[in-house]
Amino acid sequence: MVNNIIAQSQNKNILIIGSPRSGTHPMGSMIKKEKNALNYLGEIAMSQCSKTPWRDFDPFLSISARPMLAHAVQLNGKIGILPKIKQLKENSYIVNIRRRDKVKQFASWIYFKSIGAIYHFDHQFQDYVAPKSYCVSYNDIEQFIIEQLIDDQFQADTTLYYEDIDFTKSTIKKNSYAFLPELMIENLDEVKFYLSDWKYPIN
Repeated sequence: MVNNIIAQSQNKNILIIGSPRSGTHPMGSMIKKEKNALNYLGEIAMSQCSKTPWRDFDPFLSISARPMLAHAVQLNGKIGILPKIKQLKENSYIVNIRRRDKVKQFASWIYFKSIGAIYHFDHQFQDYVAPKSYCVSYNDIEQFIIEQLIDDQFQADTTLYYEDIDFTKSTIKKNSYAFLPELMIENLDEVKFYLSDWKYPIN
């Protein structure tokens, strides 16, 4: 899988797109491990680092002697680069990671959001949030769905599914939880109502 991405990208940059808790960080580490010559920038376009996070995509609008590798997750930066999507695709090979189980993905995102660790992707100490301690708002669910729809606009060259990826070769460990993240949601039935049957459009 990783070797196929590297081969198909040829001399282009490699840009991994995904919504929160979809596996972009470990995928980036796996590609970098396989092709060390790539200039790995880690996660880019983070709103807490810049008022114009979409400018982080600028290096991916052209091809340099040393191709770039990065992943982008946050919404504002991804929306900001959409007007230049054609130029981006001309110079970058786009990988989109999706997660089939939207309830589990959403719950993981809410878990990290609730403990203030959403930007600490390798956080290993999630043992202090009680079950049924968080009531999800419809705004949370709506933002999550918008995140999924925005990713479609990037017209990925390769689409991968989190559940199909073997992350054992990643340098980033999977997070450990004291209990299933979805159990912290007080109104889990409502979340399931909106997300259980929701799927990514399949191209």
